[in-house]
Amino acid sequence: MFFLSYYAILLALGLKPSNGMRMTPAFEKVAEAAAPPRDSGHTPEYEALMSELDWMPNYDPALEFCGPYDCYSVLNLTYAEHKGEGNLDKGLLKAQYRAMSRKYHPDKVEMRLKGMKKNEQKEIRSRFVYIAKANEVLTDTERKFSYDYYHTAPHSEYDAAFVREYSVINPKDSPLLAVVLGFLIVMSVMSYFVQRSKYDKLKSHVVMAAKHDLSTKDGGTAESQRVRSVALALFQEMNGDKKGEGGGGKDSLGSAKKGKGKKGKGK
Repeated sequence: MFFLSYYAILLALGLKPSNGMRMTPAFEKVAEAAAPPRDSGHTPEYEALMSELDWMPNYDPALEFCGPYDCYSVLNLTYAEHKGEGNLDKGLLKAQYRAMSRKYHPDKVEMRLKGMKKNEQKEIRSRFVYIAKANEVLTDTERKFSYDYYHTAPHSEYDAAFVREYSVINPKDSPLLAVVLGFLIVMSVMSYFVQRSKYDKLKSHVVMAAKHDLSTKDGGTAESQRVRSVALALFQEMNGDKKGEGGGGKDSLGSAKKGKGKKGKGK
């Protein structure tokens, strides 16, 4: 009797017995009766409604199916009974979805939310979304097949298929990625044509300024003057080459003509 009271007092004070001491079922019952009730910090209305929405958990961090909850449990069904192809009657699924939708319709639930705290109301409202989500997943044959598989598959397989860090192709991210890539391509093409247009205008201006030997005061630039000097040097070089090739023959032809004229005169 002494030890019984000792354990009860320890637990009532929030203390735990030492590791070497074991509690028998009789001690545990006394401890539960003697321990003060724990205050969860939630309102009674919240506790009552949450007990109705106590769905089974599920691993779905990418929110591909029903998030942290089991899709079957959300509609008061069981995975073990209805998993696999053809094991879920469409009429039953429709009836369960309608029953849950009517029971937790916003107009009906709003009266029950009045006595709750704001954060409790927010959490309760967020759960109702999964009722429609569960119906969408389980009515779609392909999605139900996928859900049934990943429901019991290792988490690594789920991560490889859906989680962004593991998967290169993510259906949810691909539209955004396509928009970003498209925007970058369009901007790159526009930038190219704008820069090309500026380059063509600048080139035309330099050529015209070099051609007309415009000074900096008249619209010329140091670049146009440099281009003109290079062009003149090339022109003179090309002229010099032409004179070297045909100049000697011309001169000899000219001197022959002159000599012929003198000879005729002598006659």
